[in-house]
Amino acid sequence: MDNELKTRLQDGASGFECTIDAQDLRFTCMIPSGLFSSAPPIAKNPHNHPFFELHLIQSGSVTLLSDEQAFLLEKNDLALIPPGVYHTAIPVEEELRDLAFFFTFERIEGEPPQEAFYETFTEKLREKHAPIVFKQAFGISLAMLALIEEMGKSHPCKQTRLNLKITEIMLQLIDLLCPEERGSFSGRFSQTTHEKLLIDSFFANNTDPSSDLKDLSELIFLSERQSNRVLQSLYGLPYKKKLIETRVQYAKYLLATTSLSIDEISRKCGYRSPVGFHAAFREVSGTTPAKYRSAAKKRLSVSEK
Repeated sequence: MDNELKTRLQDGASGFECTIDAQDLRFTCMIPSGLFSSAPPIAKNPHNHPFFELHLIQSGSVTLLSDEQAFLLEKNDLALIPPGVYHTAIPVEEELRDLAFFFTFERIEGEPPQEAFYETFTEKLREKHAPIVFKQAFGISLAMLALIEEMGKSHPCKQTRLNLKITEIMLQLIDLLCPEERGSFSGRFSQTTHEKLLIDSFFANNTDPSSDLKDLSELIFLSERQSNRVLQSLYGLPYKKKLIETRVQYAKYLLATTSLSIDEISRKCGYRSPVGFHAAFREVSGTTPAKYRSAAKKRLSVSEK
């Protein structure tokens, strides 16, 4: 074998490979090292691949030939070449930069029927014996450039960052192939997440002095003992202390940002009497509402200068 050809073949075997999941699709993406340095060479002889190939024209233009079909690709045009399709390219302009990478995909077994996307996606690619061309594919163009920029950086979690960039490229491709699948999202939170959001909202909006642990327990369908255990795991506090802490924080905000009287603030924070409010405020903050207001107003006046 010619030494120059042998060197080119060995160099062409280096690159970045990753596997990403998109609903019930699993993509294996292979990016040649040439994508991250200089423009990868365009094969002059007709050839095919056992995988899908994406070609994005970054600059210049090229004629993509496949059997008896010809496609003129210009800046930001994208060509998706299915497996087994023989093709070659003839540069129209000398200053050509062509970004390319390869991928395969398979179905993730065990996905519930309502989540299935595999059939929709494969239907778009089934029995395709010619390149699929998308004119002015700006979404993938930006995603590709972001991938190249990320590849040139040195920082922690580089593998994860590259996976995220490649995921964005594949999601952009799905958008191009299946535009009719776009629409409102109908997913639901898990029971645990829903429970946490209800608890969060309960405390954030709770200024009713008559509310108690029973109200929260009924909201999240747990016993009072279970509810307290959940609160302890989420905030490190039982119900009563969490409620007091939240109301005092709200009082601090009102003291610092409004001219309401302390009695008015006490009522807005869910206290029936100023005495209980003062005791709770001192317990949490270590000072009185009046002293806190004075110090907070000074801090705000300094920060505004």
